[in-house]
Amino acid sequence: MTAADPGAIRELQGRCEYGNKAAGYPGPQNSFLFCRSVLVDLSGAVEFRDGNHRRVARYEGQFDGDTMSVESLDVPRKEIQSARGSCRIFRRDGEISTVTCVGIVHQHSYAANFVPHRDL
Repeated sequence: MTAADPGAIRELQGRCEYGNKAAGYPGPQNSFLFCRSVLVDLSGAVEFRDGNHRRVARYEGQFDGDTMSVESLDVPRKEIQSARGSCRIFRRDGEISTVTCVGIVHQHSYAANFVPHRDL
């Protein structure tokens, strides 16, 4: 799947990981999502899922290359909300290496930093 494949959908297994920098942003206004897979739909959605394939968060918006401007955010137990932010697909040797999304609803931010598993 490349940015040139409009409407391409790809599901990756892995997990959401956060480095030490995330510890500098504690508080009730910031949520760091836990996930085991991500579904990237280049027609305008990035969905993070838990180990039971349940949705943790769905970011929707418009892709321009490997960057999506976030327009709405859907998290469990809340209504779909208008949001601002972005998702970014990072690549290494042509393969997806990280999918990162941050969506802000009012003053609350929802962040996901997904790293796919690599076969050794």
